Amino acid sequence: MDIKSLEIEFAKNPKSEVFIDLCEAYIADKRFMEALVVCKKGIKNLPPDDLRGRLMLVKIFEAQGKKQKADQEMAQLQKEFPGHPMLTGGQAATAPAAAPAVAPATAPGAPGANPFNQPSPFAGAAGAAPSANPFNQPSPFAGAAGAAPGANPFEQPSPFAAAAGAAPGANPFEQTGGLFTQQSAGSTSDPKLEHVSDFFSQGALGFSNNTIPEGMTAGKGRLTIVGFIPTQSTSFKRTMIMLLGVIVVVAAFITWFTIDAGKQKEITKIFKGVKEQVDRDTYYNYKAALEDAQQIMAIDDDHHKTLCIMAYSYAALAMDHHVPGALEQAEKYVELAKKSSSESYSYGIAAEAMVQYMKGNYDKAITDLDAIIKAGAKADIIDLELFRLRSKARPTEDDTKKLLSSLNQSVGNVRIFTFLAEYYYNIGDFTKSGSMAGQGLNSNKEHPRVQAYIQLNLLPNEFDATGEMDKNLDKIAKLVSGEKGSQVDKAIVDMAFGMYHLKFLRNEEAEPYFAKVNRDDVPLPILYMRAKMFNENKLFDKALEDINYVLKKEDKRADYHLVLAEALIGKEDYEGADKAIAVAQKLEAENPRAAYLAAYALEQQGKKPEAIEAYGKVPNSNPDIYIDARSRAAHLMVAMGKKNDALKYVEDLLHAAPPGSMQPQQAKMLALYGEMFEATGKKDTAMETYIEAREMFRHYSLTHYLMCKMDKSAKSACKTYLRLTPWGEHRVDAAKRAGCDLNKLMECFAAP
Repeated sequence: MDIKSLEIEFAKNPKSEVFIDLCEAYIADKRFMEALVVCKKGIKNLPPDDLRGRLMLVKIFEAQGKKQKADQEMAQLQKEFPGHPMLTGGQAATAPAAAPAVAPATAPGAPGANPFNQPSPFAGAAGAAPSANPFNQPSPFAGAAGAAPGANPFEQPSPFAAAAGAAPGANPFEQTGGLFTQQSAGSTSDPKLEHVSDFFSQGALGFSNNTIPEGMTAGKGRLTIVGFIPTQSTSFKRTMIMLLGVIVVVAAFITWFTIDAGKQKEITKIFKGVKEQVDRDTYYNYKAALEDAQQIMAIDDDHHKTLCIMAYSYAALAMDHHVPGALEQAEKYVELAKKSSSESYSYGIAAEAMVQYMKGNYDKAITDLDAIIKAGAKADIIDLELFRLRSKARPTEDDTKKLLSSLNQSVGNVRIFTFLAEYYYNIGDFTKSGSMAGQGLNSNKEHPRVQAYIQLNLLPNEFDATGEMDKNLDKIAKLVSGEKGSQVDKAIVDMAFGMYHLKFLRNEEAEPYFAKVNRDDVPLPILYMRAKMFNENKLFDKALEDINYVLKKEDKRADYHLVLAEALIGKEDYEGADKAIAVAQKLEAENPRAAYLAAYALEQQGKKPEAIEAYGKVPNSNPDIYIDARSRAAHLMVAMGKKNDALKYVEDLLHAAPPGSMQPQQAKMLALYGEMFEATGKKDTAMETYIEAREMFRHYSLTHYLMCKMDKSAKSACKTYLRLTPWGEHRVDAAKRAGCDLNKLMECFAAP
């Protein structure tokens, strides 16, 4: 089966073993991230001793070039399943080789096995690795009151800290010069109290006559079951007072610890829920996280991790949702988190980077993050913010490109996938953008923004107009209705609705959605894309409004200046268009679209020979733009009466196809070749060429229109054209030839 069939089968039955074949297909297609996700899901549904899934994981790591990870996974398998048949032969033959593991002399639990080598009953508890000492697991009090992860709860700040000169967090029974330390002239140190019973020893209570002057003791007497009984009544009173003092202190300590332990347990429970809310990455979840975090602040207003995650939540609300005052709150909590502890926490680091980004301090933030990462900090959310900064300030550096590659390998972080969906949408890689949005849904199926990007990525591509997008956008609108969505969320959904209607040339239906939107609430990539669509619909004034707004915010993108140039050409402002093209070429010297628009501007001014020459200079780095340029040059030749020259021109194009040409591009060149045959009167050859182009790639809509136009009986070809591109430039003529009403296309498609 092909990948699509395997995906459908796996979606129907995630517990089936088809995931093995699907992973193989993904590896062959170099879709390693998807292979990794599917493989990990599949492993969960296999019996523990069926190693096919884990061997597939090894294979994926190998295919990614992550040999160290592959070796580690294989070594772990050898350790867990020594002598397993899948590791010694048979199916293991296809898996990457791993270093031989040393098998135990006797299997755990077997007769004669050393009982001290058996798996610990605590293995796996509290996140422990197999056979790990359960007493080395993270303490439930980790992170509380500023403690380092895994810190001993008995080392938390005591209620007696700072009393009698005590250092914060010190044991009150080990202070010097305090209430419970009576040093004699001859003593050099206090007795070390390591156990509760030590509090009642003679030395601890001051009853040891050989170390303390007589005046300081109870004098002569005897030790009984109820304690030391002195012979002098005054000494007895002093002893009992001291004893009662110690008992009171011990009781207070135990009470304090019991109360503190309860508080830490409550904090841990609340914090888990707060982090889960933040990781869902929606406006509603960030607000809920901040509300829950206030419960922790009521218990401990200096809890470091909570302060960090509050700073991160406010920063996300400011950056992604434009919530008034959120940036100031983010700055406030960043500073509070720094004061609460010198330790690093990934959410705190990311929050500070986001604040610096919003304030425009890109280089300083990059320097700070590089130093933090070099010191050992590592987390996907830190990499995300570093890439955000680098893509803004240093987009062409190799480190920026490497960081993007690393982010593409992320698993399970919806915020990263949302960012990447927007990033790839901005550069026009709609397939990649849609893929990233789809992966984001695996982490949060109710994330409105990733759902919106899935729909937005369909618009630039050709698809069957069934009305499904309308229904999908309605569902997303419900996710952001009322208090559930921010103004930015709602603006994105309204933009998607409007652009959907705009794509189908329903300008009047689009306008009410656009009227509700404030440009300040719309991400720049979406405004840029709407400006392009306005150009396609010849709404050049509206395109200029959008693109000029975008350029005020971001003027370092060549593509933004080219959309401006296209709108100015539409307005016949060729001088302004030339300036915009020059700026784009300064930013990207070899940008093929800049060269194409320069030639197009000459064509629109009636300078045909100059335009043909300029189209011939368009570089071949983008196959589609290169073929479009040659197509316009060939049609200009035909318009000038040089039909045979045009035919030869296209023949040369076919013999020197641009690098990276795939079936869609080959079909486009064949269709152009057919047009040239038709122009020279070779209609039979033209039709044969159109049929060849159609068989090469059936989704290239122009081929169907050309066949319909040439053969009046081929009405179905015109219907196919309308089905593929109901917004196409030949829609009116195609509808007329097919006998369709453009406003009732679905009825036309259903008719025989």
